[in-house]
Amino acid sequence: MESRLSRTTAEALRTAARIACEEALAVAQADEVDGCPDPRYTTINWPQAALRIVHEVIAQVAQAQYMRQHIAQLPPELLALVFKPLYDSDRLSAVLTCRLWRDTLFGTPTLWTDVDFNKSRSSGALARYVSLSGNLPLETLDVLFTTASNVEACDVLAKNISRTRRLSVRIDHQPATPEDQHRLNLALSYPAPMLTMLRLYDYGGRWNNDRDDDIHMFRNVAPMLSVLKIHCHIGALQGSAGALANVKQALYSSSETLVAETISQFVDLCPALEQLGVEVDEWENRLLDTPITLPAPLVEFNVVANQTEFEPAELLASFDLSAISRIWISYNSGAFPADINNTLALFLPPNLAPIRTLQMFGSTFADSTFNMRLLTDNLQPHNPAAFNRRTIQRYILDACIDAQMPAVKELVQDVLTLYVGERIFYMDALLNEATLPKVETLVLCIMTPTSYASHGDCSIFFPVDENERRLPLNFPRLHNVVLAAREEGNNVKLDPALVLRFLQTYLVFDAPRLPVLVLQGVHLLEYSAQDVAALLSYVDELQVFAGPLEMNWTNSDLLHWGYF
Repeated sequence: MESRLSRTTAEALRTAARIACEEALAVAQADEVDGCPDPRYTTINWPQAALRIVHEVIAQVAQAQYMRQHIAQLPPELLALVFKPLYDSDRLSAVLTCRLWRDTLFGTPTLWTDVDFNKSRSSGALARYVSLSGNLPLETLDVLFTTASNVEACDVLAKNISRTRRLSVRIDHQPATPEDQHRLNLALSYPAPMLTMLRLYDYGGRWNNDRDDDIHMFRNVAPMLSVLKIHCHIGALQGSAGALANVKQALYSSSETLVAETISQFVDLCPALEQLGVEVDEWENRLLDTPITLPAPLVEFNVVANQTEFEPAELLASFDLSAISRIWISYNSGAFPADINNTLALFLPPNLAPIRTLQMFGSTFADSTFNMRLLTDNLQPHNPAAFNRRTIQRYILDACIDAQMPAVKELVQDVLTLYVGERIFYMDALLNEATLPKVETLVLCIMTPTSYASHGDCSIFFPVDENERRLPLNFPRLHNVVLAAREEGNNVKLDPALVLRFLQTYLVFDAPRLPVLVLQGVHLLEYSAQDVAALLSYVDELQVFAGPLEMNWTNSDLLHWGYF
């Protein structure tokens, strides 16, 4: 949270959090505070961003140099910043701390513009949460429809859908009566002019089986809806095509067995669709005389496999992909390629251009397997500043596969840029000159906190201090080594002596010194000027960039918002 704020605002936030936590700790020991029924204070299930601030604040409170002020002197908007990252249920826990916190929380509508309703909430809670937002736009409204909550949920949805930007509708039951189903369809029929993202998940796969022909989603008028994630049978959407006219990114899934024709029908409902994701539980491969032609706006095709028997190559073969410039194949947890050779064949010339970028992450399944992403792109290998630049042509395979397969080695022989994350360097059989002879840029992704990285336990440096000797990695053309943070706010600091030992011991390249060392979102510890000087003498050029390494391969909000 702090990373998005200016320096002045961040300091104000820390001050507010420090005083707030000081007061909260005192309140927790009091027998009675302002007549609140339960003065206990808890941070259970708080987001990590909030917890980091709280832990820092508690440590600072114990230091004498920090001036203690009365919490009542804080402007409410600063106190509100402390509560903003919390889930609505955790805000209610904070309400019970003291009167000022209660008044601030209940009196700040911006804190209640993200509403998540689930089974554990009592009757009337959803309406109460939504009412606290006043008339402000609802950034997120997540509603679970159950037999018990149907009436209240439908009423809240009908009254507030017009001011909702991101709507999540989860249907956890078969409507008990036709009136229940009619009530839900009617709630979804109100205009939603502000809606930009919709997620609708029908757990039972029976929603809208008996469709109301006279009731259409959003009055069949297209809102600003551009991102759609929907799990339902295709018949439930018939008659509401007008509401989906502006959808540009869509992820479709169904409890029914998917066939190519069903996917084609869904695409036809979204004439402006540019990015399509299909999450597959069950697939029936029908031999088609002619592959189905996809409409012109569609440029990206994402296929997500949820079970091992499904082969994405069969789905892709059902469509004419000549107009598709980006393909992403991925396997969810527990799903493995049934026949990886068929999938890999899609990425081998002459079907596609040579793979130029390989991203690898360690796997817990077996020593010879790894999670990897393969990409074709035109990144400039000698220009580190271009690492984050997105390109037009992009083909991605995201899967856990066996590194010893001959097709894998054939696939990666033209790789120029290698991204490595987690503890991957034990795989000497793959990461060597024979397999990756053309690598020019090696990007090492760091996720370890500062205290571990500085002592040599950072994931990428794991083999450096091991007793067992590992073979060096031979990249004769190596030009750039990038040490990059993957997450905002990691603030990783590396021991320069450790970095130098890694470069000298585990990397073999033709040049006498490393041409370029890039630090992306990481820093060198400066307690030893001699160690820093030794490292700098081993590299021709040192470049430093702020912020984490961009690891999102597409602009698609389908991936940013997560799958079902």
